Amino acid sequence: MPSSTAFYSGLGLEIWRAAVTPEETQAEVDFLMEALEAEEGDRLLDAPCGYGRHALEAARRGCSVTGVDLVEDFLAEAALAARRESLDADFLVEDLREMSFEPVFDGVYCLGNSFGIFDQAGTQRFLEGVASALVPGGRFLLESGLLAESLLPNYEERLWRPVGDLLLLMENSYDALEGRLDTTYTVIQDGLQESREASHWIFTLAELRALLESTGLETVGFCADLDGAPFELGSDRIFLVAEKQG
Repeated sequence: MPSSTAFYSGLGLEIWRAAVTPEETQAEVDFLMEALEAEEGDRLLDAPCGYGRHALEAARRGCSVTGVDLVEDFLAEAALAARRESLDADFLVEDLREMSFEPVFDGVYCLGNSFGIFDQAGTQRFLEGVASALVPGGRFLLESGLLAESLLPNYEERLWRPVGDLLLLMENSYDALEGRLDTTYTVIQDGLQESREASHWIFTLAELRALLESTGLETVGFCADLDGAPFELGSDRIFLVAEKQG
């Protein structure tokens, strides 16, 4: 998730929607329910929620879900879908670094490519907000494809990816001193072309675990995919589960 809401407009919005299928969303929510040990009636926080594809599905399974994001069009769309289905889901405009919820949530999750959009200080504030929102023993599920162990062994400066009838070009520049990946995304469809820029700060797994521990979140497990494959150097993604202590 790029830090600027301007990314999610025009063709940038279309490629975001085309990137995942309903079947993939179902599988991801199956996984998050198990990872968070979530049950019907539990309160979950989706941060950030985008247009609510995970939040709405979790609510269909009986959870009470709060979704936060800065993209107001996404939030309005998700809220409308929740009303149409009479789902227990609320959607709020919220900067992830400014979250200040009471400790009422049984689980929090951050899925997709949203983690890493802030520098270390901003990431620390986000994780502090996550920890504050959880009840003792509550769990946090984090997904990332941009830990150092994933990004650097597979690093490419330029790559093309077809997404439905769209074509995505990613041009990357890695600033090793800052630990930051700067990317220009160019989306092409039927002769139209739009570009957006975004940055992600890159952490090692050890650095991430230390950040979590500093906020009272203990890492209790991690894997490389929804089937539970071990995470290792070169794995495309990580799914990490942490638990609030105290």
